[in-house]
Amino acid sequence: MLKKHKNELLQIIQDEGIALSQIKKTEDVISDHPAVIIEIIGTPLKFIVRHSVENYEWFDCNFTQFNSTFSATGFLPDDTDYCSFIDVRNMFKTWLRSHVKEYFAELTTPDLWTQFASDSKMLNLSTIDFEDKDFFNTEEKQQIRLALRDVRLLIVDQFSPSAPELESIDARLDYLSQAVDRLNKFDWKSLLISTIMSISVALSFDTEKGRQLYTLFKQVFDVIPKLFY
Repeated sequence: MLKKHKNELLQIIQDEGIALSQIKKTEDVISDHPAVIIEIIGTPLKFIVRHSVENYEWFDCNFTQFNSTFSATGFLPDDTDYCSFIDVRNMFKTWLRSHVKEYFAELTTPDLWTQFASDSKMLNLSTIDFEDKDFFNTEEKQQIRLALRDVRLLIVDQFSPSAPELESIDARLDYLSQAVDRLNKFDWKSLLISTIMSISVALSFDTEKGRQLYTLFKQVFDVIPKLFY
């Protein structure tokens, strides 16, 4: 492959924000065709571009896809035809964006379900007596804050609040979270009840949605009196 073409591929990698330390480039002959092989180090992902022995401007490509088997596409456009370098660039960009970046995104995305299951084992809110006027201990404060985080996730999932609405909700939940440091359990429960009401108002809920919001909180805390009955 001509240097100008190899340089363009390198420039595309940089433009897409892929760290060069993650890239390995080798050259080989595949089925009698000179080939450049670009691999993502430590992964099955690779992109192969060959050029015709008759013309430096004729190419075909083969790349590993990010799927359950990391299957290869086979040489494109097909085994008997070639494409231009413009087509190579487009396929290379698609590979980086739709396969390489998606692969790394999957690696770095936290597994919220696993995290939720792990955190849920720590939640035992039934042991907290919210009629008590003692203050929360360290473990109870942690349980409350984990519960509030779960409440937020459920609100987003079930009600899809707008950005301004979510900002308002976050402010109220943050206030609740901070209040465990200064309020006793009985007073904090009263603040929790008023917070549910204020969130319902902030989201302009009717009576039915207000009930749904209450049920959502009750799923997590299961200690709130029947406010809406």
